[in-house]
Amino acid sequence: MVFKKQRVTRKKVCYFTKNNITTIDYKDTELLKRFITSNGKIMALGTSTDSVKFRATTPATGWGGIIITSNSTDSNKFFYCSFAHAKVNNTTSLLALTGALNIVYNNLSLVSNCSFFENTASGSASYGCALYMYNSGSTVQNCSFFTNSTTAKGGAIGIYSGSPIIKGNTIRNNSAQQGGGFSIFM
Repeated sequence: MVFKKQRVTRKKVCYFTKNNITTIDYKDTELLKRFITSNGKIMALGTSTDSVKFRATTPATGWGGIIITSNSTDSNKFFYCSFAHAKVNNTTSLLALTGALNIVYNNLSLVSNCSFFENTASGSASYGCALYMYNSGSTVQNCSFFTNSTTAKGGAIGIYSGSPIIKGNTIRNNSAQQGGGFSIFM
């Protein structure tokens, strides 16, 4: 008789929730190095019932957003994350921070089942205030983009060059001077 070893699956528990950590200090490198590889890869892996939240403690003040720049062979993953209340002002460069999540020169990032809401961007170079992709071939799938606004182009998503894969997303009630929901520009 052959016996198969049964695999026990454990429910994934958020480290921060489990340890009652309500605010995360970006300067606390000892804590954060548990979640970032030595190459700087971000693995923000939430679940449908326990999402990873990127948002400001005070929504009126906002936060500056995340920028991923690299031709690295490592892939960044954002699963079941929410990005809210980012406030960015960019008047200088298409390569500068323009939205809540910025993917620049990176073809391996995967953004899946995430929500982007109430992010704002101002300034003449603020493109894609929720998600901005510059010369990227990354994948964005099954995400929701709503009530994001910018004074420039691409209220929800802004793409400058590259060949990203954008599929199965919901884009609604976003605003911009041009391309309220989506903008592709060169």
